[in-house]
This record gives sequence, C-alpha cells and structure tokens, in this order.
Amino acid sequence: MKTSKILLVFLLIIHIACDTDDDDIVIDDVSETSLTFDLKTSEDQMGGFAENTMVVFDGKVWSVGGDNAYTADDTYGNAVWSSDNGINWVSVTSNLFEARYRHTLTVFNNEMWLIGGKNNSENLLSDIWRSSDGLTWSNVTMTAPFGNMSAHTTTVFNNKMYVIGPSSSRTDMLVWSTTDGINWIEENPNAFPVRGNHETVVLNNTLYVIGGRNETSRFNEIWSSTDGISWSLVSTSTPIFTARDLYTATVFNNKVWVINGQSETSRIIQDIWYSSDMINWTRYEEVIPFESSHSHTNLVYRNELWLFGGYVASGTSGEIWTIDED
Repeated sequence: MKTSKILLVFLLIIHIACDTDDDDIVIDDVSETSLTFDLKTSEDQMGGFAENTMVVFDGKVWSVGGDNAYTADDTYGNAVWSSDNGINWVSVTSNLFEARYRHTLTVFNNEMWLIGGKNNSENLLSDIWRSSDGLTWSNVTMTAPFGNMSAHTTTVFNNKMYVIGPSSSRTDMLVWSTTDGINWIEENPNAFPVRGNHETVVLNNTLYVIGGRNETSRFNEIWSSTDGISWSLVSTSTPIFTARDLYTATVFNNKVWVINGQSETSRIIQDIWYSSDMINWTRYEEVIPFESSHSHTNLVYRNELWLFGGYVASGTSGEIWTIDED
C-alpha cells in the first residue's frame, strides 16, 4: 500500500511535469502571430486608387491626391475624399491645390497638413497646406524652407512634425522639424545616404527610417534617432525583408508591420514582416489573401490595421482590407 502511494505520487509528478511542458508548448504556439483578414469592399466610390495619401482625422479616414478612377490615364488628381467607416466614401472638394503624388498628409496640432510631392509634369513641389475640416484648405507657403520635396515622409514625434527626405538635387538626406507647421528648423542636412519612397515610424520613443531607394538601388536598412539630429544604423539580429520601396510600414499592436512594395527583382511584392524592437524580424508565413501591390496605404483605424488600394498586376486596386492580430 505504501509502495502504491509512492508510485501514485511519482506518476502524478510526471503528469504535472508533462502538463507543464504541454502548457509551455501551447504558450509558444499562442505567442506566434496569427492574423485575420477581412475584405471590406472590392471597390469603393473612388474606384481603383493608388499613390494617394491617407490619414485618420476627426473620426474619419481622409484621402488626398494620387491616382483613382476619376483621373485620366497616367495622371494624378487633387481631390479630397472622406469616409466615416473606411468603406463608403464621399468627395469633399477638389481643385484647391495642384494635382500631385508622392506627397504626404499628416495630422498635427489638430489639423491635416499636406506637403510637397510631384505634379503631373513631374515637377517637384514645395508647398504646404493645412485644414481643420477637410473642406477648407489654407496655403501656409508655396516655398517651404527645405525646398522641393517628393517621396519624403512626414512624421509627428515629440510634439514636432518632421519632414525626412531627399533634397531637390537628390544628393542629401534632409531632416527638418517644426513645432507649428510654419517655422522650420534644419535638424540634419545629410542624416544618412540619400533615398526616397522610404517609411518613417515612431516606436518606443524612437524615430526609425526604413528602406527606400535612390537613383540606382533599393534598401532594407533601418536608421534610428531619438532626437532627429543624430542617426545610427540599426544592426538586425534576424533575416529581414528584401530591399524595397513603395511599401508601407505601420505601427500596430506595438509592432511595426512592413507590407508589400517593390523590390529589385519584382515590381510588386506580396509579404508581411513584423517586429516589436526593429532588431528581430519575423515573416508572416500563413496565407495572405490580398494581392501583391505597391503604392498602397496602411492605417490603424478602429483598432484594426487597414490596407487600401495600390497598384496590382491588373492596374489600380479598389480593394479595402482589414487585418487583425488574433
């Protein structure tokens, strides 16, 4: 009887140990990222669209400029669109400023700020516009102090708005900041090797510039700064996404998500990479239901990651997807 009790206790210990091991496996499985994709619409009121810029402002999603069904072939527009649910869109206004692409639209100090880009004659723009309602836009300046700017990023960090992009000569990588959108300071006249069509994100109170391209090459480099002045190259510890431009990098659920784009070997890419520290990167290995694309937009809206439009193999896409991390 005593032996039976000892054996029972021993078996119980083994069972608990096995359960503990199983629990560890389950925890590891759960920690692996699982995504849910939902196609919200195959085509919205804009039709297919790409090269537009979009923000979430005042509870709505806003889109300005770029290419959509209402622009002629190989041209870009200046229309302002809005949606109160991310799916159904209304045309708010148009023809208030020059048609453009490779521009930025940013929310700062309770206004939307439109900066630079290229017009339909491929001329670089240096104008700045702002709006508090999306209907009325005022011109801040036609000649920004940083000069003509296209394929740049505009990012809010530490209560400043930062413009990071190539100089008009495409020889220097400029970093400028402002506290009011009117008065600007040059933070660094040549922060790192020149590039455009990159992405800039803020994670863990640090600015990160990711990827992009110059006249000859694309990059998958990551540069970081805690003050916008001094920049250092991030050393990654894992394989990382291929060099690319015209992709998106978006902070969602405390991770940076890199989606699609253009590479040296492919006009359109289909992949998803993510990182919580910019050093260790993971590729999402499950099925991705949306098409390969570039020049699309990603936004965080209603606690989900939304993917809008872009250029796909057949032309411009009108699809709008949501991505949720399970």
